[in-house]
Amino acid sequence: MFASQRFYEELYEAAEKKFTDDNRFPEVSLTSENTDPEGTTPEDTDGDGIRDTDKQTVTISGTLEGGYDGEWIGDGWVFVAGNQLPVMVMGQYPEYTFSVEVPLYQGDNEVVFIGSYNLRHSWAGFLRDTIRCNATKKYMEVTLTWQQDDSDVDLHVLEPTIGETEGRHIYYSNPGGYAGGSYPYLDIDNRGGLGPSIITHQKT
Repeated sequence: MFASQRFYEELYEAAEKKFTDDNRFPEVSLTSENTDPEGTTPEDTDGDGIRDTDKQTVTISGTLEGGYDGEWIGDGWVFVAGNQLPVMVMGQYPEYTFSVEVPLYQGDNEVVFIGSYNLRHSWAGFLRDTIRCNATKKYMEVTLTWQQDDSDVDLHVLEPTIGETEGRHIYYSNPGGYAGGSYPYLDIDNRGGLGPSIITHQKT
């Protein structure tokens, strides 16, 4: 990754001031059903200081406020449960929003959001949080990721035929069920690039 010497000098000067009164880095916040604006991120429901959910797939939403005037923040990434997910940041200076569906594993999942007007040269927003997943443990998970943005690769799983019962073909047109059901189902179908697309089977 390349950036100018002046960029690093400005970054060092801002760090010495602990980024106070600095307009390069917007404030990133997660939004939930009890925030303004209203969002979809799970909340802390048991008062232990950690966001929690009974679902294995959730939608994380948030806002960015501030930043560097004149530079559009259009790119973002969420890293969660071993997955790297692209995020479209919407809006214009000084207020932006983002939303992305993510998979979770049973237990604590570290969630990291990075947003920038230019991810290769200047970080423009950063947030780290934890979401605890209390969902039933999975029997099986099949995950597909790919190294191409703005593209769609489809995940197909063909179940075996057992006796006279023909196995199902699970893919985008036949998702196969729902969370908490008795059969594997298409949990996430990412169509914007990189993935993941996930077929999962929970214990019941």
